Amino acid sequence: MLCMLRSTTLRAYAPPGDVDFLQDLYLKEIRSYRPDAKASKADVSVKEFAAPKTPDVPKSDINLAEDLKAYEQTGVLAQ
Repeated sequence: MLCMLRSTTLRAYAPPGDVDFLQDLYLKEIRSYRPDAKASKADVSVKEFAAPKTPDVPKSDINLAEDLKAYEQTGVLAQ
């Protein structure tokens, strides 16, 4: 058991001379990041929301009673 524990700890140990190049590159890029000045001006160009005008009710000059009566009088056309 002691042998297994020792081999596991040796594998997890990284000597101080080992350098993680990817991590260093990532951290360097993160530290050098500066947001653009143009990005802060985006808030100025946003317009205030205005609800659209409600549409008018459509006016209809259709008389459904007369149209229904005319349809019933025409009957079925067979070919």
